[in-house]
Amino acid sequence: MPRNGLKLNDGKTEYLCLHSKNLQAPSSIPINIGNDTISPSPQAKNLGVIFDDTLSLRPHIAAICKSAFFQLRKISCIRRFLTSAATKTLVHSFVSSHLGYCNGVLCGIPDSDVNKLQCVQNVAARLITHTRKFDHITPVLQELHWLPVRTRILYKILVLTYKALNGTAPDYIRSLLTCYQPKRALCSAGKGSLVVPLRTQFHMVPGPFHTLPPSISTSCLKMYPNPHTCHF
Repeated sequence: MPRNGLKLNDGKTEYLCLHSKNLQAPSSIPINIGNDTISPSPQAKNLGVIFDDTLSLRPHIAAICKSAFFQLRKISCIRRFLTSAATKTLVHSFVSSHLGYCNGVLCGIPDSDVNKLQCVQNVAARLITHTRKFDHITPVLQELHWLPVRTRILYKILVLTYKALNGTAPDYIRSLLTCYQPKRALCSAGKGSLVVPLRTQFHMVPGPFHTLPPSISTSCLKMYPNPHTCHF
């Protein structure tokens, strides 16, 4: 930090200790920064994403939902004065942008957490199209050409994978991918498959991150029948 002309604010410094939700949280470890002893924090925000100590990302999801519903309520107050196109623009600016920001880190989260984000998208779709609360939402999403939240997350991972394989993503992401090379001549040799890493290689990382970035491969197993490779 001194080499880059930066000064650390001792009084505002905290640390985040990551641990598995199945294990007891470690006791506080006193760390001295300057003349202050910093304390542990249950969560921290980095580039707009809130990371908690178990990497469940539930505080981040709660923050997205809170902000999105606040914006939707404000838009609904003036909806009768807006056209559908204008409403869609506002929704994309203040709601969809939050649902799509860094959503790749949400890969692997439980369905219960995805449903909270899906509820936000459903409310936004109903607001644009004047759809009633109890009408089926799938035709509405198809009419708007919106992917469901879970599919949007997988789509982001697949796009990142494509960029990494074609040299338009950072090298540190490309280095995490290994092309599948069978030991003998097989029909799958030229299909552009990726090796699915063993989960035990990432057992130290809790939460959904036990498959990220390898979830690029693992998530695709739900879309392709081959249990050992995935295809693009």
